[in-house]
Amino acid sequence: MPRDTEDPTPIVFAAVQEATFQFALTPACRYVNFAPGAGKIDPLERALGDCESTGKWLEKALELLGAGAKTKSGYGRMKPT
Repeated sequence: MPRDTEDPTPIVFAAVQEATFQFALTPACRYVNFAPGAGKIDPLERALGDCESTGKWLEKALELLGAGAKTKSGYGRMKPT
């Protein structure tokens, strides 16, 4: 590591002050139409519920852990809008 007296070369780290990101989640199953009263959960309804849960997990993970490099320095933290 160079000392201050050795004329060190600064390393530039570009950062964005604020940006908006949008994430899209979609179910990964095909719609199967069960007969009414069959006593089974509609797969599309279940998949949409899974998407909702996954969205909440993603939101919390990005808020708590952040994304990308330099998260330990406070970069990459996200908050819901």
